[in-house]
Amino acid sequence: TDPPTFQALSQWNRITISHDGPTRTLARAEVPDLNGYLGSAAISAVGPRPLSTKPEWKATLQLNNQVLAVLEVAEAQVRWREGKTPPATGVPSAQALVSLRQALGDALRLPVETAQAAPTVPPTGTDSAEAAAAPRP
Repeated sequence: TDPPTFQALSQWNRITISHDGPTRTLARAEVPDLNGYLGSAAISAVGPRPLSTKPEWKATLQLNNQVLAVLEVAEAQVRWREGKTPPATGVPSAQALVSLRQALGDALRLPVETAQAAPTVPPTGTDSAEAAAAPRP
């Protein structure tokens, strides 16, 4: 069986992140630093072992609505599924897991962009009203 290529890490343009219920889909441009954390953890996934605990996080990497790969993060392991290759499991460094969990959590909490922003109204303050009412020399 061929090991994963991790090509999806360079090809995705959308990511769907799930964590114990909440799910969020973001464009790659919205989370520019996330790919480094994904890669640091994913590249450890080279063996066919099963996860020892239930995944806490799931990141689905997509290209134009086509799923390229899925990274699942469990307690101390990750599982990488890419294309038609069998799932691979690995044990990233503790720091890589901490950083990845933090980055995924930050991505879930990003403010939601609204399609129509409220119009910007110039500030009105007493300074401009006082200046208009002040006598001119």
